[in-house]
Amino acid sequence: MPTYSDMVFHMGGVPAGAPIFGHVYSRHWFVDAKVGSDGNTGLKPSRPFATMAKAISLVDSGDVIHFRGKVREHVTADVGLSDVTIVGASNKPRHADDHTEENGVRGSSGATWMAPASPTALTPNLTVKGQGWRFINFLMASSTTDAPGIKLDRNQLSGDDEIDGGHAEFHGMRFDACPIGIQVATTGFIGVYNSYFRGCTTSGIGSTTGGGGSNGYWDIRGNRFMDNGTHILVPLLQSTVWGNISGKFTTKGFNLTNGSYNSVHGNYLSGDYDAGYVAGTSDDWAGNFSMDVTSAEVGAEGLTILAPVA
Repeated sequence: MPTYSDMVFHMGGVPAGAPIFGHVYSRHWFVDAKVGSDGNTGLKPSRPFATMAKAISLVDSGDVIHFRGKVREHVTADVGLSDVTIVGASNKPRHADDHTEENGVRGSSGATWMAPASPTALTPNLTVKGQGWRFINFLMASSTTDAPGIKLDRNQLSGDDEIDGGHAEFHGMRFDACPIGIQVATTGFIGVYNSYFRGCTTSGIGSTTGGGGSNGYWDIRGNRFMDNGTHILVPLLQSTVWGNISGKFTTKGFNLTNGSYNSVHGNYLSGDYDAGYVAGTSDDWAGNFSMDVTSAEVGAEGLTILAPVA
């Protein structure tokens, strides 16, 4: 999770002394899918918007969006909108509850972003086209059979025509039942930390065709991957994958085909080490834990000594 240096004390619509993500240039916006209204100002917890689309249409680069409730939308952010932070206003990423409390309706608990009730095929819940977005503490659940939760797009053009969703970070997130949790188009410098990927039928983190360049210089650390098609399906370059739990999978655990020079260390890798994992060229996979001690690439005490060999 972000450190104290990632927080500032904001004196606007947030109570004085409350730790808030962002920086001194940030404005803070509020979305409550249950009791909000897009006719509100969105700048105070007591005057939240109802939709994420309204908030994202108004934010500037560097702003912060706090939300709670069950958002059900497809949203595409403007090209060049960068350094936006989206924070789930709950103690843990989980399904939002819409119970009516005594003494009136005070809003939802939990923070969930799902696809609309009538989704558009192949459309991500959120498409990001600018650098440096940060996602913290909410559940992304696509609930469709063919669409990603979050897509980080890229086209390798320049100037005002450039689309680049690189330099994004994910902290304490949960991706559940998305065909692809995070989909990337050759984006670099991505950080994925302390997040949970479950039931993503294609991949927890997956790449897409289009754009160019490489998915280079990633840091994938401290995550749990359970019951996905493939946990990581990205041609990573000079990236670190360490301290993760690779649980049950359908196709592969980590598949770094066409990647190279990655450092994959300190992970727990379930299943068949050689058949279940694919290294990139010149990767270093020493020091992971595997129960597949029959593999020549796994030492007698369960520590990997070489990259998997298909």
